[in-house]
Amino acid sequence: MPTYSCGQESGAPTAAPSLLEHAIISVCEPGPFAERSIAGMERAGPDLAGARHISSRLDATAHAGATIMDVCGADDRVPVPDATKYPFSAICFLEMTFWDGTAEQSYIGTGFLFSGTAVYTAGHCIHDKTFGLARRIRVYPGRNGAAMPFGVLTSSSFYVPPEWVASHTPDFDYGAILLPSPGFSHTKFFGMESRPANYLANEPVRTAGYPGDMPYATPYMVEGTVASVTANRFAYMIDTMGGQSGSPVFTKNMYGFGNHFTLGIHCYGGCPNSATRVIPQVLERLPTKAA
Repeated sequence: MPTYSCGQESGAPTAAPSLLEHAIISVCEPGPFAERSIAGMERAGPDLAGARHISSRLDATAHAGATIMDVCGADDRVPVPDATKYPFSAICFLEMTFWDGTAEQSYIGTGFLFSGTAVYTAGHCIHDKTFGLARRIRVYPGRNGAAMPFGVLTSSSFYVPPEWVASHTPDFDYGAILLPSPGFSHTKFFGMESRPANYLANEPVRTAGYPGDMPYATPYMVEGTVASVTANRFAYMIDTMGGQSGSPVFTKNMYGFGNHFTLGIHCYGGCPNSATRVIPQVLERLPTKAA
């Protein structure tokens, strides 16, 4: 896997990548990234009192605390024209199953392929504040309604940051679903890019995922710009809906090896809606395969 040193936005990898190769680009903030305490993160983070946890039940009802509608003004979402083509072939419909102490509860979400065996998504799609860790998650890349062109894999192997498990602090709302080998090999993958704040503000971006208000497991996409940036998050007036948690917020154009690069992971509604920002710490922590 090619990696780039801090501050380097381009360059030749040491080995020629395959067409399916993914890449990490870590463009650091000025000075070293300093990890702060959980309490410090809570104090320094954005005011999220009005933000809503996005997650939709399989029966189309909202999870406690969820927001149903996060379309900001006119609804600009459009159906994905062909989910079998990249980058949509690397975006995954998720069915997450939790145990509530009495029975299983199932929700929908979105993730994206960083490699054949690593799907990145929102932390709350993996570890729920009420139910704890998911029992299992089914992953369907490029699904479009009843069409499942690349099949499905089920996983019970996950990663979420310890800060998310401990207190569900929104700054740490990200995670990974680790699939059994050989995983998926039908598509190019998403790269990940840690971009300085001044290169994120007003940046044109795209997102695509599986909104719960549309026909079941039907992908929709939308474009917009980044409105504001904090140390761990960024916000946008891009239309989203319950079920799109975990969607990649990615570069409008392809770079590197012909990949799109994820700049953030969509997590919250509230107009502006917001994403967990890809920062060096996120790149360092997210696993690329099962241990």
